[in-house]
Amino acid sequence: MKNAWDKAWSGLDTYGDIRVRKGRAREKLEIFEKMGLSYLGINKVTDFGAGGGYVSDEFLKKANNPNLIIKLLEFTDSGVKMARERFTNNPNIEVIQADISKPLDLKQDSDLAMAFSVLEHIEDTQTGIQNIHSSLKAKGQLLLIWSNKNSILRQQREKEVKNNTWVYGYQKEIDEEELLDLIGGKFDIKKTMVVPCLGYKGKRFLTLRDNLAHLIVPNNGRYLFSILEKG
Repeated sequence: MKNAWDKAWSGLDTYGDIRVRKGRAREKLEIFEKMGLSYLGINKVTDFGAGGGYVSDEFLKKANNPNLIIKLLEFTDSGVKMARERFTNNPNIEVIQADISKPLDLKQDSDLAMAFSVLEHIEDTQTGIQNIHSSLKAKGQLLLIWSNKNSILRQQREKEVKNNTWVYGYQKEIDEEELLDLIGGKFDIKKTMVVPCLGYKGKRFLTLRDNLAHLIVPNNGRYLFSILEKG
């Protein structure tokens, strides 16, 4: 799986398209803002599975807080290289190569953690969840994005797996009920929202179908966005 994501973040496939990643980072944070995200009082953030750092970069701009420190954790060589090049002269962002699927020694000092489309790719989900939990202060918030179980995109992935054309390794989609089971009392769910596909270069037909399905049945859609609080 690491090789697939190294390829993605190196820009060798459409997933790592810079303009797409920047635009989607902004869109995702705007959705969380509509769900109630406030940047006030947030001085330390840990971004898990941060890739090239697009979300961290956008978060820093939106927060407009000169004292904000973001710890960016990424396990691929290409993602870490990209992030370090981007943030070389930025004292607000620390880039660390780390694998969320393995136990990490983290200080409980973050006001907020972000895990966007990362836990779904980890078979040992509980280790990933524990790492996030361990990074947060009491009552710290988690912004979580997980692929939604009820989506045309899940059906497409299963088709690609069957045809041996799926390249992104392990992936598990969930719904809100399964999320509640997975967090196992470590977090309280404050708000969830099913969000349709934000746009896939080269997969526009699937994007349109997913958005149409969401209009008809709101619980259908590409993503499950959640705001959680450390319990």
